[in-house]
Amino acid sequence: MRTSAKTLSLGAHSVRCAKVPRRTPEARLAACAVAILALAGVHARTVTAGDTWTTRAPMPTGRSNYVLAEDNGILYAAGGYVGTTSTLATLEAYDPVSDTWTTKASMPTARHNAGGAFVGGILYVVGGFDYATWQPIATVEAYDPTTDTWTTKQPMGAARYGHGVAVVDGTLYVMGGIGAGGGSCFVLNTVEAYDPVTDTWTARASMLTARVDLGAGALDGVVYAVGGFSCTSSLATIEAFDPATNAWTTRASMSTVRSAPGVGVLNGLLFAVGGGGVATGPYTGYLASAEAFDAATDT
Repeated sequence: MRTSAKTLSLGAHSVRCAKVPRRTPEARLAACAVAILALAGVHARTVTAGDTWTTRAPMPTGRSNYVLAEDNGILYAAGGYVGTTSTLATLEAYDPVSDTWTTKASMPTARHNAGGAFVGGILYVVGGFDYATWQPIATVEAYDPTTDTWTTKQPMGAARYGHGVAVVDGTLYVMGGIGAGGGSCFVLNTVEAYDPVTDTWTARASMLTARVDLGAGALDGVVYAVGGFSCTSSLATIEAFDPATNAWTTRASMSTVRSAPGVGVLNGLLFAVGGGGVATGPYTGYLASAEAFDAATDT
């Protein structure tokens, strides 16, 4: 069996199909809930019905639409959006053992609605929206926690934001999002794969459904695209990509549509948490519910 890197792909790039991408507090909380569950799994903590929420140290910099990724028990928050006029390059790291945040070296490129994941102990932040140029970007930057430095890498073949990111066998897969041109709702179904060893991108088979604000995760060597928004409706559909065959297949849909869900993998299941639950619009009918997908039974 192929193994998948332990990655957290939040998906909840809660972007409108409009000029100004936004994220709601509800969607942000849903994504953070998945992050905390994943972090709990790192420390082999069993989540039980008696568990409760506690307030932890706040981030030094308030923000939305940022990349959140975990490595070696540390959470990293990169970039994001502040108010209606500012995009951040800020990187902050949270240690749950000491309940402290540390400001790290900023990204070379400020952005929000980017994607990101760790591969081999390096955080890769890909794409996003550049407020200064009012355009999606293809920029890729890599952060090494051991040296607290960023390195610019080969850009993606297509600029995009609001995309999904997942990692399988040391390869980073980017899917969907909104691309450049075609108006404010140019939703993509294209997929690209990044090899950090050779610093190269390769086009892969496109998703069956174009979507933005999707969740993404990797489970047992397979990449999953979960929910999202097609620019005409929110989606409940799930598609699975097998890198070995370069093919997508349709899997059992969720019980409800979810745009901008928080998505993570825990204990062999793929979880979708929160999101927008109204089919005709991505930012109404916010959900507090969660669903778990079992790939073995397609349920």
